[in-house]
Amino acid sequence: MVKVVIVNGMPESGKTTFQEICVKKLTEHNWNTVIKSSVEWVKDIATYCGWNGEKTDKNRKFLSDLKKVLTDWDDAVLKNLASAIDYYHYTSLDYVVFIDIREASEIEKAKKAFNAISVIVRRPQVECNVYNNSSDMYVFEANYDFTVWNDSNIENLEVESYNFIKDAILDNNNNIYIPKEN
Repeated sequence: MVKVVIVNGMPESGKTTFQEICVKKLTEHNWNTVIKSSVEWVKDIATYCGWNGEKTDKNRKFLSDLKKVLTDWDDAVLKNLASAIDYYHYTSLDYVVFIDIREASEIEKAKKAFNAISVIVRRPQVECNVYNNSSDMYVFEANYDFTVWNDSNIENLEVESYNFIKDAILDNNNNIYIPKEN
């Protein structure tokens, strides 16, 4: 059984920290977890093209544009994610797979394709920043199932993350809850 959680938020909102807290808590309860990103494969392609790994505004725009080209061409990014998620379906273990996806249209497609839930990590301190790429500019355009607030300190984010796990991932028996597909 595989539970897919799509995570989004502005740059520096705490998405990675939120996922790491969730993974730690779920692992403590013997659940298998994985963190993926819809842009991992795009970064591999960008590296092949000469990208040096830096996260400058120019490079963020390059990655965003490259991802859009691959998506428009053949939904290649979603297909790449699907093959990765299929791997976990074929194991005999249960997994919670966290996937970073930035674009609203891609979030909706992935929710349908993977019977996934979505969560946005909000940190007001970074939400006033201006970005030059569509992946960062339109974070709030998607409809999210859950909101996690990272507006205080790490202890507060831990509480928010634990509440998310309780409300969105585990059922009353501490088993992974997967709703029936519509």
